[in-house]
Amino acid sequence: MRGDVVGILCAEFLGASAVVTPVSCNTAVECALSRAGGGGACGAGGEGDERREARDRGTLLRAGGRRPETGDRSGCGVEEGVTSDELRVTRGGGALSCAGDGRAEAGVVRVLRTRIGSPYVIAGMEGVETDGVVVGYEANGGFLLGSDVVRDGKVLRALPTRDAVLPMLVVLCMARERGCRVSEVTDWLPERYTASDRLKEVPTEWSRELIDRLHGDREEMRQLLDPGSGDVVMVDMTDGLRVTFETGDIVHLRPSGNAPELRCYAEAGSVERAQELCEGALGRIGAPGVQ
Repeated sequence: MRGDVVGILCAEFLGASAVVTPVSCNTAVECALSRAGGGGACGAGGEGDERREARDRGTLLRAGGRRPETGDRSGCGVEEGVTSDELRVTRGGGALSCAGDGRAEAGVVRVLRTRIGSPYVIAGMEGVETDGVVVGYEANGGFLLGSDVVRDGKVLRALPTRDAVLPMLVVLCMARERGCRVSEVTDWLPERYTASDRLKEVPTEWSRELIDRLHGDREEMRQLLDPGSGDVVMVDMTDGLRVTFETGDIVHLRPSGNAPELRCYAEAGSVERAQELCEGALGRIGAPGVQ
């Protein structure tokens, strides 16, 4: 399992009120935590008809079931690298709504997206005002616990650094509680799959100029990232250029922070489609004539 999938399981198991995760992580978290208790037994998701139909046709839902609005998310927030346009997910209600302040409300699971990197996740966790449980995670593994958790009369103390043991214990406990195999504990999650790759020996400045150019030209953006996914419905500039298409497909470009590379992250409704998106975008960007 990827770290961002295990992170969703941990957040659900620990009863998180606020989840902080980089913008590149799997969007299943916004839908998954809206279900009451993850749907009980493995494979019994309890997903509402509207959300199931939307997932099946590849549409991402925001703001009470509406399609994402066309526009930018600039990433301006209470901390540098933390977006203020996070999503709130109501447990059991299946509805998403936008939240613009720094508070987490009772009964609401608040998902806050940040730039990639532990310092940004930690900063986001520190900026959440709630009496509930605050957690964070990244795609490459590790789970951060920003507040104490009380479960069965016992206290698990906060550990705001990447914990490799807690995620393993949570997955084992979930399998035991639900009477299923470890491989089945993700059966209730929405079918969202990710892929990633990179172009090597690409100057960082070139990558930034490309992202700026695409940000200013929607048609070139669509043609270069994926001409087969339809219109662009949302652009997120929290960390690089993250584009959501009307099909629900996502392509995300960003310069590497520690090497001369252009990284690409893709998300779709199948493993094959996610890989196709990633390979296609990098292939077109790396083709002769692309300046």
